[in-house]
Amino acid sequence: MSAVEPMVSATYPQKLLEGVGNLWQLGVLCDVTLEAGGVHFPAHRVVLASASSYCRALFLGDAGLETIVQLRGIQPEGLENVLNFLYSGKLCLSPDNLRETIRAAEVLLVREAIRLCCAFQGTTTAPRGRVTEAPQDEQYVQKLQQDASRELLERMGMQGTRKPTVFELVLSWLGKSPVRFPEATKILGQLHFPLMSPTELQGPIQATSTMETDLTCPKALSYHRHAGAQPALQTEHGCPQAAVPTLLVLGGRGPNNQLNGGVWAMMLANGTWRQIGKLATPLYNHAVAVLSGFLYILGGQSKFDPAGQHPSNEVFRFDPQHGTWLQVAGMLQRRSRFHGAVLGEAIVAVGGGTLLGKLTSTVEIYEPIQDTWKWLVPFPVPVADHAGTTHEGLLYIAGGFSSGKTLNLLSSYLPRLHRWVPNHPLTFSRCEHSLAASRNTIFCVGGRTLSPAGAWVHVAETECYSPSTDQWTVLRLISLGRCQLSMVGYEDQLYVTGGGSLGTRTKEATVLVSKPAGWAWQEVGFLPQPLLDHASCIFALPHYGVPAPQERETHPQPSGYP
Repeated sequence: MSAVEPMVSATYPQKLLEGVGNLWQLGVLCDVTLEAGGVHFPAHRVVLASASSYCRALFLGDAGLETIVQLRGIQPEGLENVLNFLYSGKLCLSPDNLRETIRAAEVLLVREAIRLCCAFQGTTTAPRGRVTEAPQDEQYVQKLQQDASRELLERMGMQGTRKPTVFELVLSWLGKSPVRFPEATKILGQLHFPLMSPTELQGPIQATSTMETDLTCPKALSYHRHAGAQPALQTEHGCPQAAVPTLLVLGGRGPNNQLNGGVWAMMLANGTWRQIGKLATPLYNHAVAVLSGFLYILGGQSKFDPAGQHPSNEVFRFDPQHGTWLQVAGMLQRRSRFHGAVLGEAIVAVGGGTLLGKLTSTVEIYEPIQDTWKWLVPFPVPVADHAGTTHEGLLYIAGGFSSGKTLNLLSSYLPRLHRWVPNHPLTFSRCEHSLAASRNTIFCVGGRTLSPAGAWVHVAETECYSPSTDQWTVLRLISLGRCQLSMVGYEDQLYVTGGGSLGTRTKEATVLVSKPAGWAWQEVGFLPQPLLDHASCIFALPHYGVPAPQERETHPQPSGYP
């Protein structure tokens, strides 16, 4: 077989550039728009990504789906001049447009355009209409690149671009030039290294000598080596620069009492749902807690058992940056139908049903830095199906079921004194209800109680509690006949998800929100399926992990209850 000899066309690159330039002039096949000073410039992603380091990092990251890219701090004239260069290879410069052109080239990180601007600035004898590649001041070029890189990192962090993409961009800028190393630490210090995985950190660190002397990367690797303690080791560089608050719903009992193992996120702005992960095993009657940007799942039951004889003590932690689960130290007591909450920098588990369905008054606390649980002062009575919330550093537990009856007790735990304090009791005894704090008020919603005849009936009245006056007030305008529901407070709003109706024997799928201004429930969406005995919380997801609009769920049909 004869050897293949490649034939190279000397004119093809120029004709290709001319062809792409013609498409741009005609506005054909443009798929992105750059905006500067309110002026829009349609362009082609592939051309921008090929010539602009900023556009390449942006389009390859998760923020690259945007169709309009807003560029701050540059003038339309400068941007148009740089775009003409990208599509023609010719940069038209004059003393009048030099400053705007350099600035646009800086922001887009078009190195060749920056060099041509520097050459023009340093050349006074160049023929008219021609810019030569004369020797430039390398330190000046590096200063432009350094300032542009810093602004790029800030902009990309706000837009939610993944850190490995930014990291690769910075490394490509550093290259192997010793001139750049003195400023490397300043630039690299703006990267949030803990958000990168150990695999993403190891290779570039070993390959780049300047990184070996930078303390930021070893600290990031140490952060990953102590996985269980990460919430306690969290710093501003371990938090996403762009995060969106979402309503998470986890686990629960669905149609035909089938257990749900999904972790679903709803954007608060539009009711859009997306499944962001799965539990290690389907659960119900469990608890959730959010600590330092991590999500914890505690206890519960993994098999449907009305007697609740085999609860779990397992605890799993979800890392939203990498979408991974980590099993941490298990609770000292197996628990279901209990309350879990964040108190300070720790997680507390209160009461619940344990082995063989026996109720417990035990209380324990988890400290991530040691990855251990330890006992706290017991709750005043053995209790299950109670509700709780934290407010201004105190833990409040209300209602529940104990000794064959529903309770109206309200107790608060004082961490500094290590004791439980009785407060003014609920107006209505109830269990399987929900408690949430909003602003300076604690709200108690739903649940059920035993009638004098021994039958289960709903507690439809909503009560609100003022910690400053230790008084409850009944809000009859927002009554809600549901039990085994979940409620969370966010800013001045209450979000209720799922639950069950004793009257219709159905599970609910609606998501309700109530605002103090109107004191009425408003339907804002539907769960992916009807649920009860689930858990919910407000959780900040990275910008690139928020639900997509096309994944909105349709109205589900209710199923049998319980």
